[in-house]
Amino acid sequence: MLSQFYSLITKFATETTTTAATKNTNWVYLVVGIILVLLTLVLLLIYKHSLKKMRDFKELQLNQYKLDNPRKKGVSYENSGLYLPAWQRAKYNLPLFLSVVSITSTIFFFVLAAK
Repeated sequence: MLSQFYSLITKFATETTTTAATKNTNWVYLVVGIILVLLTLVLLLIYKHSLKKMRDFKELQLNQYKLDNPRKKGVSYENSGLYLPAWQRAKYNLPLFLSVVSITSTIFFFVLAAK
């Protein structure tokens, strides 16, 4: 059933596309690819800022831990048993995830433009 669906889609795609239409749409793929490259760069810059925010959050969390536990001296973040909550980790790592998705889409559109 899946192979029949695939053959139907490929048959429809070959019937509806021509070489002239493909040549006219190549520049669209190229433009979308360039826009996605720029989006990736912006997301990586945002991620750099996000890393600073994550370090600040961890520092505030460690300072609060030291206030709550005055007997423990010289405790590092890793030794204290503290962790970054899942929603904070997701918030701070979202730009990295989106940049990977964006660069993958960029490669896809550049391959389409090269055909």
